[in-house]
Amino acid sequence: MTYSIFGQIIYSPYWRIFDYQYQRNRFFGDALDETLIPLLFYFLIRKEVKILNKIIASSSLALITFLTIVSNWRSKLVIYFFSLTGSLLLYKINFKKLLTFGIIGLSIILVTNFVSLYTVGQNIIDRVIYPGKQESETITARYNFWREATEIGFSSPIVGVGLGNYFDNLSSKSRELSKSSIVNTYESFITIDDPHNIFFSIFATTGLFGIISFILLTGYFFYTDYKIYVKNQYEVNSLIIIYWSIFIFSILNPWLYFSYLAFIWFIRGLIESLKIDYEKK
Repeated sequence: MTYSIFGQIIYSPYWRIFDYQYQRNRFFGDALDETLIPLLFYFLIRKEVKILNKIIASSSLALITFLTIVSNWRSKLVIYFFSLTGSLLLYKINFKKLLTFGIIGLSIILVTNFVSLYTVGQNIIDRVIYPGKQESETITARYNFWREATEIGFSSPIVGVGLGNYFDNLSSKSRELSKSSIVNTYESFITIDDPHNIFFSIFATTGLFGIISFILLTGYFFYTDYKIYVKNQYEVNSLIIIYWSIFIFSILNPWLYFSYLAFIWFIRGLIESLKIDYEKK
């Protein structure tokens, strides 16, 4: 009943994709909450932070761990571990605290594993430890996306085929495979309109001009981030880990939509602003 009500009030194209993923036992695919782990560590580790804020941060970290496992998305697990590892290295967690985090984390994982297996029959741990035919097929599919995106890019190597034209330039077979139907309906819609990698996507749609410009911009961000990171400025370093965690998402998933772009450029803007402040000091 509640599920049907949401279908009436949520933007219909988004709801179709959500419903499609829901029927595949995939949840929270475009929620990048796991990228915020460095920010939570900032509140957990800093001594001057009030105890109430520490409780909120620890509860949020537990919830993010729960949602990542239940989500059934392997890319979210990759981002989670990158963000978590970066946070542990940034704040130089000692063995005692690391052991405490480990025990709490393992407890959360065990509870989450039980709940998700009981409710939907599968979770991300199950997919990683016991990969089935579908898991290998998705990896092969990504390789095919990237190969065909390269071919599309070389068909117009200087400026590409134009933004938004990736799907229209796919082969007829790939276009048909890119369409999916919601179970128990006759409605079909496009689920694959991006090669699931920002570099291949940019090359296909904007050619050498676009991809070289993007690589130079990304290299500049990486170089300047590294220069500030080695100075151990916790506030900006937390944002740097968040930014590159978000960036990892675009290497493994479609990225050309507003919520992703707004989030990553908002974080980028904060980093650049803090860099200017530190340079003035």
